[in-house]
Amino acid sequence: MTQFNKLTLASTDALPNVIVSELSHWGLMTATGEQRLSYLQGQLTCDLVGLEDQQTTWGGHCDPKGKLWSTFQVAKKGNSFYFIMRKDALAITQPELKKYAVFSKVELTDASAFCNLYGIAGEQAEQWLNKTFAITLGEEAVTHLPNGFVMRLIGGTPRFLVLLQKSDASLQQISQHLAEAATDDGSFWDALDILAAAPIVSAAMSSVQIPQAFNLQAYDGISFKKGCYTGQETVARAKYRGTNKRAMAILSGVTATEVNSGDNIELQLGENWRSSGKVNLSYRYSDGVQIISSVLPNNLEADSVFKITDNESTLAFKALPYSLVEVD
Repeated sequence: MTQFNKLTLASTDALPNVIVSELSHWGLMTATGEQRLSYLQGQLTCDLVGLEDQQTTWGGHCDPKGKLWSTFQVAKKGNSFYFIMRKDALAITQPELKKYAVFSKVELTDASAFCNLYGIAGEQAEQWLNKTFAITLGEEAVTHLPNGFVMRLIGGTPRFLVLLQKSDASLQQISQHLAEAATDDGSFWDALDILAAAPIVSAAMSSVQIPQAFNLQAYDGISFKKGCYTGQETVARAKYRGTNKRAMAILSGVTATEVNSGDNIELQLGENWRSSGKVNLSYRYSDGVQIISSVLPNNLEADSVFKITDNESTLAFKALPYSLVEVD
């Protein structure tokens, strides 16, 4: 069996042409049933009406106060919706979604045990996928396979998510071309998510901030036209009244030790420090450079200096790969 070990890179190293990450910390929730669409429309930030089998969308699931429990990417095939998200998010959001699903004809299933998830990244990622699965990827966001699908991601380094039904044949299909790629146990995929400023909510940040604080709108994961859903009033108020004062940011700098999700971030104010946020996702390169995604006040100066509490460190803003200026 192929061993996916941690990919070791320094912050100054060029990325391999192809990286294959085993995403064992990611999972799958499926939604089926006669009323799946109407039920999900009243629960999620995204608009699923009209979503085609070759399309995908980001979305979020809020508590009644409009705070995000989780975010995900969703694809559709026939009469089923497929929600791909981190397993820690799935463990939080599925029970909450199922609370009210008993009143509708919808089945929400944690299908993580029945599939393998892989992340494929790099400048030659698309060519590697074409060869591995004997396909030609087009411009579509989702390409369906006999035993799964390939999802094209947006933002940053060329990346794809691959979902396959768990079987020896599926594993062999991936394994036979791994010699042509660098392999990763999923750790470096977190780094790529951070650099893409993907609107992912870690378990430590669940039910803490509204969707706009995670920049979910930058990935078209919030519909302001579809009507009511749980937490919608708070989300709409933040947009139309300008009440949101926070945004996801990327921080980078050298740290003495590994930084963990939930660690406290402090902002330098003269000779003093003030708590400003928490670590959402983090990754530390082999040369000690740490990159972090965090939700911070959105009015800070570009040259602000930060540190991690109880960790010798100096961190600064790293530019986002997209603009947060909304165009109506």
